[in-house]
Amino acid sequence: MTMNVYLALAMTVSAAREREKKKNRSRQTK
Repeated sequence: MTMNVYLALAMTVSAAREREKKKNRSRQTK
C-alpha cells in the first residue's frame, strides 16, 4: 500500500515538475 501511494505521489510530482519545466522553459536556461 505504501509503495503504491509513494508511486502515485512520485508520478504526480513528476507531472507537475514537467509542466512547470515546460512553462518556465524559455525563462530558465537550465
